[in-house]
Amino acid sequence: MVNKEQRDSLLTLLEQEEVQVKILQILWTRCFGQNTAPTGDGELKKQISSLESRISEKENNVAALKREVASAQATREQADKKLQEQLQINHDMEQRLNHYRDYFEDDLRIQNAYVDFSDSTKSSLSGIFKDTSIKGLIACGIQEGNISNLWDYVKNEVVHGNNPDESHLVALFEMLFSRFALAYPMYQLEASLEGKEFDNQEHIKHQSSSASSGTIKKVLLPGYRNTKTGKVVKQSVVVL
Repeated sequence: MVNKEQRDSLLTLLEQEEVQVKILQILWTRCFGQNTAPTGDGELKKQISSLESRISEKENNVAALKREVASAQATREQADKKLQEQLQINHDMEQRLNHYRDYFEDDLRIQNAYVDFSDSTKSSLSGIFKDTSIKGLIACGIQEGNISNLWDYVKNEVVHGNNPDESHLVALFEMLFSRFALAYPMYQLEASLEGKEFDNQEHIKHQSSSASSGTIKKVLLPGYRNTKTGKVVKQSVVVL
C-alpha cells in the first residue's frame, strides 16, 4: 500500500514534462504501435494534432452517415405511407367493384346469355325482345305475356332438341323468371323435382326418357305455378 510520502513523490514526478512525455510514449506505443511513438514534446503535439484531425474526419463521416440513414428512413416512411394510402384506395375500389359486380351480376349474365345466342335464335326471339340492351331484355322479360311466350319457345326447342343454344335458353328463362317473380310474387318456379313421381298434369315427359312413368331423373326446363291458386301455369319438361 502506497503511503502519503510515496504518493506525494509520485505526484511530483508526474508534474515533470519528461515523465509526462515518457508516459505518453508508453501509452502511444501500446495503442498505435512502437514505431509511431512521439520522441519529444513537439512531435507529441504533432501526433496529437494528426490524431485529432483523423478523429474529426471520422466524426464527420459518422455524422454524414447518420444524416444519410435519417434521410433514407424518412424516405422509407414516406414511401410506406404512400403505399398504405394506395393500398387503402385499392381496397376501397375493390369493395366498390365487388358491390357493383354483385348488384349487376345477374344483369350482365342475362345480356351475355343473349349475346352468345346464334343469329337464328336471336331472330326467333325478336318478337319477345324488342330492345336487346340490358335494360331492354329485363324490361321485356318481366312482362307476364313475354315470360310465358319465352317459356313456350324454350319448351319447343328443348322438346325437339335441335337448338345448340338450348341450355343457354333455359338459363336465360330462369334468370328472367327470377326478376319476373319479384314483380309478380304469386308465381313460383317449380324446383327440386328430381326423385318425385311423374304427374302428366304437372310434367311433360321428354322423348329421351327410358320409362313411361316413375320418378323424375332430370329437369330439362322447369315450369311454374300460381301459388295463390295452386295451379300449374307451365308444366316442367322432365326425363324419366
